[in-house]
Amino acid sequence: MIDRRDLVVVGGGPAGIAAAAISAREGRSVSLFERGDPSAFRVGETLGAEVGARLKELGAYEAMAPILGEQARFITVSSAWGSDELEERSTMFHPLGAGWHVDRSRFDRGLLEWSRSQGVHVQTDTGLCTVTPDGEGFLVKPRRGRETWGRRLIDASGRGAPATAAFPGRRWLAHDRQVAILARMTPKGPTDPGPGLYLEAVEEGFWYSARMADGTFIAVLLTDSDVLLTLGRSRDERFQRAFARTRFTAPRTRGFELMGRPQVFRSDSGRLIPDRGAGWRAVGDAAMATDPLGGNGVARSLKSALEAAASLDAPFDRARAEQRFSDYLDQRTEFYWLEHRWPDAPFWARRRPVDLDGRPFDWKTVDLALAPDATLSWRATPPPGAEAWLPRAALDALRAATTTPAAAHEAMSAMSVVAPIGNRRLLVGMQWLLVAGALEQVA
Repeated sequence: MIDRRDLVVVGGGPAGIAAAAISAREGRSVSLFERGDPSAFRVGETLGAEVGARLKELGAYEAMAPILGEQARFITVSSAWGSDELEERSTMFHPLGAGWHVDRSRFDRGLLEWSRSQGVHVQTDTGLCTVTPDGEGFLVKPRRGRETWGRRLIDASGRGAPATAAFPGRRWLAHDRQVAILARMTPKGPTDPGPGLYLEAVEEGFWYSARMADGTFIAVLLTDSDVLLTLGRSRDERFQRAFARTRFTAPRTRGFELMGRPQVFRSDSGRLIPDRGAGWRAVGDAAMATDPLGGNGVARSLKSALEAAASLDAPFDRARAEQRFSDYLDQRTEFYWLEHRWPDAPFWARRRPVDLDGRPFDWKTVDLALAPDATLSWRATPPPGAEAWLPRAALDALRAATTTPAAAHEAMSAMSVVAPIGNRRLLVGMQWLLVAGALEQVA
């Protein structure tokens, strides 16, 4: 017999848990599906101090305080970013104080238990769930567990939003090809890797590393999927080769040994288009995923759930969604502009919008010189810097539109359909490709 609920939530991370709990607290019957084992290792272990404020807003802080009290506070961030030397800053100067290095599975389990206390029916270790529209609601079919029909649906299934992948008209726009390769380490004896979080920029991306409350250590390389493949023939070789080249990260781990093989996770920036429809809405990374460099993923997920609960039936606002993602891209650019040691390395070129002389410039102030009726033709594979302006979906659409000569406005239309990131940004990217020689203007 199929279970019936007012709301079904697919995804047991902070965004899904928070959205489910808010709805249950308001008197709705709610089922939440988490495809994984809650006790298994999870990424996203560094939480900014903003998380505490969001938990209080959610009403979960009192329940989560004992768990947070068992975690490691981080009071310093040391970074080698734009410089060959480490620069240390203290969270003393953050208005909300220190953040936490947490056992993320323990943190999420605590939230799940709290959601049960709010009335949420939780199913874990369900495997991948398929969701299909069914009458005036949605049918969730887990690989393991009980099928459930819900009048409404929240998709909290993470980057790419796999839960609603089969819904007509929706698609995931990835703005980069970033992945994370992570290794966990355990001490072989007494050792001290030093306090706090380390950030270290390298040619192929950047590392972050930290010691956890249980004494283990994590080291994570953020890079692009194609760059990672150039580092070795196997996952282990790729990690070890890149790790050995670090100046600050590897020396911290003397006296530690690996716990199993390194793991690779998606880490692309992107958004779901549209992020909602009749009776359903995406939250957290399923709606918009950002670079871990910001360190605010959990706080942003909790905020997303709070916003969704307040306006579950609000229609999709394309202009607002574009502006929100555009603002994020601008903020990301500011961080990546600070690193200038490897301007031609693919990872950095794809994140630092610069002119062909390597000088930063703002897409908002570039003169728009390309006439709508100018005839364009695709000429050559663009350099990596093209992806600082345009996601690969836009580049693919532009290439297809100009394989035979086409008017600029037609090419622009093709790009804006698959990559709605703002017409000015798209046009500036097109002009950049002309100057770079990937496009040519046909007389």
